[in-house]
Amino acid sequence: FPGSYTVNITDTNGCTSSSLPFVLTSVNDPYQTDVIIKIYPNPSSELLTIEIPEYQMEKYDYTITNLQGQEVSRGSSASKLLCINVSSYPEGTYVLTLQNKTFTIKGRFILKH
Repeated sequence: FPGSYTVNITDTNGCTSSSLPFVLTSVNDPYQTDVIIKIYPNPSSELLTIEIPEYQMEKYDYTITNLQGQEVSRGSSASKLLCINVSSYPEGTYVLTLQNKTFTIKGRFILKH
């Protein structure tokens, strides 16, 4: 999260070193790994549920594409829990992309009827 940080390092001999303070101004980082979402059930047959942690709650957009890159669904939500009816899609593997001001996450799910 944005703020002022210092890195502290301790080696195996117990020696420590600290960095100078640095300011983090943005968390829109493709390598950010602290955004944890849950997508279930996977594989799915009717409803796909997406669960986003409370600390990440803000409006986000989602897209679902097939493996050929064709968009099959698009929408937005500001809810912690979102259910998407995927029963009308053909069986296969799909890519779910969630995006807002602070993160972009892609995940795959399998649809089986």
